[in-house]
Amino acid sequence: MSAHTKQLQPGSPEAIERARWVLESTGNLELWAALFFPRRMQQSAADKLKAEIDKLRRELKNGGGEPRLLRLKAAANYLSVSPACLRKLTVDGEIAVTRANQNPGTTSPWLFDVRDLDAWAESRKERF
Repeated sequence: MSAHTKQLQPGSPEAIERARWVLESTGNLELWAALFFPRRMQQSAADKLKAEIDKLRRELKNGGGEPRLLRLKAAANYLSVSPACLRKLTVDGEIAVTRANQNPGTTSPWLFDVRDLDAWAESRKERF
C-alpha cells in the first residue's frame, strides 16, 4: 500500500496536517471528515463543522458577533457585579457611559463600551 492510500490514524499529526490541507484547498467537509474521523463519526463531524463555519460567517457578516456596547444589566453581568454597583461606579465617574440619544431633555439608556469595562477591570487587578 502506498503512502497516499494508507489509512491514517485519526488524530495523528499526519492525519491532522492532511485534513487541514484538504479542508483549506478543497473546502470538501466530507473528505476532511473521512481523513480525520472514524467512519461512524464522519457525517456528524462534517455537519458540526459546517454549522460552525456557517455561524462564523454570519458573525463576520454582522460585524464580529459580540456587541461593543452593552446596556446596564448586560454590562453588570459582564463585570460580575450587580446593576446597582455598576450604576454607582458610573455615577462616581469610575466607568464612562454612552448615550444613544444626545438630545437635551430626552432620556436614553446607558450604554457601556466593552473596552471601557475591560480597562476598568484591568485597573482593579491586585497581586498578593
